[in-house]
Amino acid sequence: MIQEIEGIINEIRLAYHSLIKAFEEVHGRQGITVGMRAVLEFIDREGLRTVPQIARARNVTRQHIQTLVNQLLDQNWLEYRKNPDHKSSSLIGLTSKGKNKINAMKKVEHALYQRIDWGLTPAETKATIRNLKKFREALNHEMSK
Repeated sequence: MIQEIEGIINEIRLAYHSLIKAFEEVHGRQGITVGMRAVLEFIDREGLRTVPQIARARNVTRQHIQTLVNQLLDQNWLEYRKNPDHKSSSLIGLTSKGKNKINAMKKVEHALYQRIDWGLTPAETKATIRNLKKFREALNHEMSK
């Protein structure tokens, strides 16, 4: 079983690097990184969140997310909003410019995804998602002990 787990880990790493390469090719020099895009997409999908909430959900440090948020604020793609539940931890939200940016990026990415012959049925795609989620959750559970 160890060899199979190592195989999964290797494929995840290789897939991640392929995704980075594809991202750079389809988006070119737009002043945005993969990490910045991930924050925009997260806020677009989940709505207003604090930096610590984003960090916990993405399983990265608060400092890392704060750096990305600062870059997105500088681009006017995100903005701070009042947090009624916490005076010193503002909520982060998309600006209209940020909403347009993530929508434009998704449109380009979706066109790429449609051109690719993934070689997977819808059922296989769902099983892949389910299995990767189980893998991630098992690893996170073990690391939180």
